[in-house]
Amino acid sequence: MKTKFLAILASLALFISCNKDEVDSKSAFFRVKIDGKLVEAIGVSAYAVKNSDEFNMYGLFNSTSSMYLQLANSKGVGTHVASENPNFIFYTDDTATGNRSDRTGTSAEITITEKTDKVVKGTFKGTVKASNQATKVYTLTEGEFSVEFR
Repeated sequence: MKTKFLAILASLALFISCNKDEVDSKSAFFRVKIDGKLVEAIGVSAYAVKNSDEFNMYGLFNSTSSMYLQLANSKGVGTHVASENPNFIFYTDDTATGNRSDRTGTSAEITITEKTDKVVKGTFKGTVKASNQATKVYTLTEGEFSVEFR
């Protein structure tokens, strides 16, 4: 009886401590395939920030390569075209060159599946390049994120 009571008590404590609207910083992630190669940011390297006009979801892949998704604050759950400022994807490649989805010949979309005051989750895909005249285009597929606002 005592063992059964302790098991129920432990289960109840676990249930109460879990909050759907929070992402444990250890379980936060931001991942995407860039030209077919998976890159991932986890833990403190995956996060979101709110600004006055927009919010950003970040993935810091290594010392030179990172990505952020930017959407206007008015964007909530749903699929959003991300090919015109303020809604775009920004990728810094391993040469520290910035590439954006709001360039001529690129396109992207960001799908928000959950957005609260604490977390944002979703998926994304698209293409990015350094400038309107650039010939190198990066293809982003299977992007997904689950991050907490800082």
